[in-house]
Amino acid sequence: MEIDQFIQEPSLGLPAVGQLGFIVNDIHSTLPGIASLYNLKTWFEPQYSEKQFKIDGKTIELDFNIAFAYSGKLQIELIEEKSQRAPIYSDHLESYGQGLHHLGFYVPDLDAKLKVAGQLGLEILFEGQFKTTGGGSVRFAYLDTRQHCGIILELINIKLYGINVPQTEFMMNVGRLTGDVLKMDV
Repeated sequence: MEIDQFIQEPSLGLPAVGQLGFIVNDIHSTLPGIASLYNLKTWFEPQYSEKQFKIDGKTIELDFNIAFAYSGKLQIELIEEKSQRAPIYSDHLESYGQGLHHLGFYVPDLDAKLKVAGQLGLEILFEGQFKTTGGGSVRFAYLDTRQHCGIILELINIKLYGINVPQTEFMMNVGRLTGDVLKMDV
């Protein structure tokens, strides 16, 4: 589908970009440089109690680290995939090196957005679900929008005790109280 055809199709009706997702080789060695360069001193590390991932509809096991920081309302995510089982990450590192991987959008109803994405012909590249130790849950899906705009689109839904919550630095600090995240000062 050409970009001008795509624009004429029904829209996903996305909110503002909420996240920039970066793939890195090693979070702990990359973090000081990124923190200094972009003046991002406070980082958060999720504490998971459960993880489920699917690629092409097949469940896979992954070992990874994630860290989050905020530049205003925009979340910066660093992803280090250690198991080398997710081509969505390893292929990016091999082809482009470390860097921007996806744009993330926080949506209140992931299933409804995925239904529209399917109608638009957007393929789900990778999806997953996390439960954190303090009661939070995250569902996400990477959509293949590379042909349209050169980058992957991620849809993200976050709930705390079953209620949709915004993904902000304030909520990350709430997550520190519930045990969902640890604060990492750089």
